Amino acid sequence: MYRMTYGVILLIIICLAHQANAQPIEDGFNFYLPPDDTARQKFLPHFKIIPIASDQFVDIDPAGHFIYNGSSMRFFGTNLVADGALPVRQKSWSIASRLRKMGFNLVRFHHIDNPWSEASLFYRDGSTRILNTTTLDRFEFLVYE
Repeated sequence: MYRMTYGVILLIIICLAHQANAQPIEDGFNFYLPPDDTARQKFLPHFKIIPIASDQFVDIDPAGHFIYNGSSMRFFGTNLVADGALPVRQKSWSIASRLRKMGFNLVRFHHIDNPWSEASLFYRDGSTRILNTTTLDRFEFLVYE
């Protein structure tokens, strides 16, 4: 009984969503970011590059903010997920440059140990005891870039 009720409700929602129209946009403009464009733009965030010495650490102040040498830090982050986090070497430079252009200074690598795609840090045989050397090399090269 409950399954049938949920099925009917889902069907009604799908039918109503199909009938819905998007909000009209007037005086819009085309916006396209070429995937290979790594040039800096004035309207995108730009953060001063301050290298962190090997004997220094990022810390947290009493209010819970990140600090380095007593100055506050800000992170602007994104995710690279599954296959996107393990690109072929030829694409690593443009991906890293693109992230830099957009102002990202923090990247979360997510699902790089997944069992469902060809790009995983582990082989698809189900074992997590042996790293896939090909994808590990791709990952390390992307981090290097």
